[in-house]
Amino acid sequence: MKFLRIILLTLCVFAGPALAKYVAVLETMSYPDAPVTPTEKLFITDELRSDALAVLKDHDYDLMSSENIREMLPPGKTIEDCEGECLVETGRNIAADYVVQGRVGRFGNELTLTVELYETATAKFLGSITCKHEIIQGLRLEMKEKTQELFSKLLPKEEPKKEARADSTSEKDINLKDVDYSYDDDDDVVITYVDEHIVPRWVTWTALTLGVAATWLGFMNNLDMENARNEYDNMGAGYSIEAFNDKWRDVEYCEKGRNILYGIGIPLLVTSIILFIFD
Repeated sequence: MKFLRIILLTLCVFAGPALAKYVAVLETMSYPDAPVTPTEKLFITDELRSDALAVLKDHDYDLMSSENIREMLPPGKTIEDCEGECLVETGRNIAADYVVQGRVGRFGNELTLTVELYETATAKFLGSITCKHEIIQGLRLEMKEKTQELFSKLLPKEEPKKEARADSTSEKDINLKDVDYSYDDDDDVVITYVDEHIVPRWVTWTALTLGVAATWLGFMNNLDMENARNEYDNMGAGYSIEAFNDKWRDVEYCEKGRNILYGIGIPLLVTSIILFIFD
């Protein structure tokens, strides 16, 4: 039997990821001051095993029977008076991935039941439940309400459902009212932003961009005009009439370009700012 246990442990080490996880529900123990019979403790153990099966049966878990557990124990080893780290060691001895055990005690005039769940590989305490009642049948009823949450700790966590994603339109340009709700084939909510501005935002941004560019070019033409005018004013008697006329044409050309660019750029800037504020 010891040789069989060694073989099973070896298989679990090398093939563990590909095999189902083993869960062992150990026999329910009781403290000396708890008046419970062996039959009642066996009843609690069987009910715990039944609750575990109901939660884990559709997942990659195998529930070890009481016969499997006793056969896998080393010679002379029992599970009586064993708790905490000892429970984990017992779980390792029987090649279980998770180990569960209940303990019945007494608090005042009531019976108490504590059920603990451990992961054997890491000795990690995964959780517990505590029940109190005057009779053993009452303990069972209260236990049944709590064991599903306890054994559910072994189930894989479901990924949160992805929320519907909106398009890349800037939230600063969209009011909460500018939203259209619809549903896709999976009944997920699809949010579509609706631009309810009188003038579409892309038109406003285009006007702002062109206004800035035209105003800047007008400013540069104004500088060129002033430079040309200074050069014209500083021309002495040694220049010909043609030179004077050419320089003056430069002044007029820069002035005309400045006026045209200012005439385009400034209205576009003012219009775009008004649209951003009031539209």
